[in-house]
Amino acid sequence: GTTASAPPNLGLSQLTENQIKGRSFYDILGDGNSTKNSSVRSWTGAKAPGSGACVKEIKPEKDNNLAGQKKGRMETTPEKPRELKMPNSVFVQTEVRLDALRAEFQGLQKLLAEEELGLEQDEVFLGSELAELESTIEDAKYIRGCAESAHKDANHEMEKLARTEFMLEARQMKLLRDLRDIYPIRSLPNKVYTIRDIHLPSDVHSLSASDGLISTALGFVCHLVFMCSKYLSIPLRYRLVCNSSRSAVQDDGHGVLPLFKERVVEKEDLDRAIVLLERNIECLLLTKGFAFNPQSHILAKLDFLFVKLTEVQ
Repeated sequence: GTTASAPPNLGLSQLTENQIKGRSFYDILGDGNSTKNSSVRSWTGAKAPGSGACVKEIKPEKDNNLAGQKKGRMETTPEKPRELKMPNSVFVQTEVRLDALRAEFQGLQKLLAEEELGLEQDEVFLGSELAELESTIEDAKYIRGCAESAHKDANHEMEKLARTEFMLEARQMKLLRDLRDIYPIRSLPNKVYTIRDIHLPSDVHSLSASDGLISTALGFVCHLVFMCSKYLSIPLRYRLVCNSSRSAVQDDGHGVLPLFKERVVEKEDLDRAIVLLERNIECLLLTKGFAFNPQSHILAKLDFLFVKLTEVQ
C-alpha cells in the first residue's frame, strides 16, 4: 500500500496500532468542537510512524456510533406497563361494584325476557282481537247492507202506502158523496132541517111533524151515521141497529133504546136514544179533528161532517 503520514497535530505518533483499531476519528482527537461533516481520515491497521508498518488510508465516513445511537432511540420498543398493585380496600370495592353490575345485568336480562314474553302474549291477544274486529266489521257491513235494503224497501212501502191511502181517501170521498146524494140534508129558514125532504124537529115531541115522519127521519139518520162509520173505519161508541123507521141504539147497562116514536115508547127512552145517536155523530167529528158547535141541530152536525169529508183539500 501507499505510505502516508499521519495528519499533523493529531498525536498519532504516540498511538499504537491496537489503540487506533476500532476507534473513530473523534474518539482519537477527543475534540468536541469538530463537526460530524468534516473530512477526516480514519486510520486502521496502521502502526505508529517510525515503526515501519504500512498504514492504509480509508475514506472518511460518518460516525457510526452516533448514527447507531440515533437509530436506537428511534427504534426503541416501548416497555411493558408495570402492573399496579391496588390496595385491598379498593379491590374489594371494585369486586362489590362488579357484583352489583352483574346482578343488575342479570335483572335486566330477566326483565327483558319477561317483556319479550309479554310482547308475544300481547301480539297473540291483539291478533285475536284484530280477527274479531275484522269479523265485526264484516258483520257491520252485512247489517248495513241489510239496513240499506230494508230502508229502500221501507221507502218503497211508504210510497205504496201513501198511494194506497190516497186511493182509499178518494174511494171514501166518492162513497160519502154517493151517500150524501142518497140522504141529502137541507137547511131551511128558521133553523129547520130536513133529510130526504123529511122534517126532523129539534123537539121530537112537538106536534109539527107526525110520529111516522119523525120515526122515518130518525131511521135515515141512524143508517147514514152507520154507513159513514163503516166507510171511515171509525168504530162508534154506541152500537146502532138500522131498521128503517124502527131503528134502535144499544146503551151500555140500559139495553136497547128505540129510535122511533110511538105511543108505547117511553118519552125518556126516546130522548136517551136520540142523545146517544147524537154522541155517535160527535164521535165521528172528534175522530176526524173537526171543531163543531155542541148546541147545533143533530142534522146540522151531520151535514157539517159530510161537507168536511167530501170537500177537496
